[in-house]
Amino acid sequence: MKFIRKLLDFYLKSSLHVALALTAMGFISLRELTSNNHYVLLPQLFFLGIVAYNFVKYIPFILKNNKSFSKKLKIIILTSCFLSCYLLFYFTSAPVKEKQILFLTILLTLAYTFPILPYKSSLRQLIGIKTASVALCWTLISVILPIIHTEISLNLNVYAAITQRFLLVFVLILPFDIQDIKESESGNIPKKIGILNTKRLGTFILTLYTFLFYFRTFPSSIWYWANSSIVLLTAILLWLTPAKSKHQLHSTFLVESIPIVYGLWIFFFSN
Repeated sequence: MKFIRKLLDFYLKSSLHVALALTAMGFISLRELTSNNHYVLLPQLFFLGIVAYNFVKYIPFILKNNKSFSKKLKIIILTSCFLSCYLLFYFTSAPVKEKQILFLTILLTLAYTFPILPYKSSLRQLIGIKTASVALCWTLISVILPIIHTEISLNLNVYAAITQRFLLVFVLILPFDIQDIKESESGNIPKKIGILNTKRLGTFILTLYTFLFYFRTFPSSIWYWANSSIVLLTAILLWLTPAKSKHQLHSTFLVESIPIVYGLWIFFFSN
């Protein structure tokens, strides 16, 4: 049991779980917006998720801490460095439009991590901008990048899909904000408007997400059921989010599992 707990802890802290969630989002975009199997892009999304999240989590700590690091952290750092080299090669060989999306994502990640404005440490201290910037990064990588990669023509269905992804990811971040309310920066939404109003805001955004179904064209009816179930599951987890969780299993594992469940549902049950 102790070994399993340590393995799960490493799985979460090394950003493997959130990277799988990002990859699942990319898979969903490819399945719903194109009939071609351009799944060669998915490994890049997975590696990008690992590097980006480990960068945000550990670079500030490394810069402030000159002491020796744990063996687990050393493994995470070395793995991230290796994957960064691979992603650099992918970036140099990618088409111009894909480079632009990747470059914009990198800029947002840097702005999220380091100071960019006077009297503000980073985007994290601007109310709502922290959550919106993360949601935008996910939208760029999991929807817009696959759209450009597969050369999908832009139409109302595509624009609605992009908007829906941004809204869904925005709501998925709110449970993290709620649990981090005491330790987080001043830009934390629950810290500004309260936990109850944050949950109400998330519910309102999910309502907008559902409304956009009217502008969507899905490959089959299973997509409507899958989307509706994901909306319901997201709303339930949002309202059940405690202000403080001892092990953070609720936000770190359960909430980040929603895109993975969504992707598995589509993989097994959609045509």
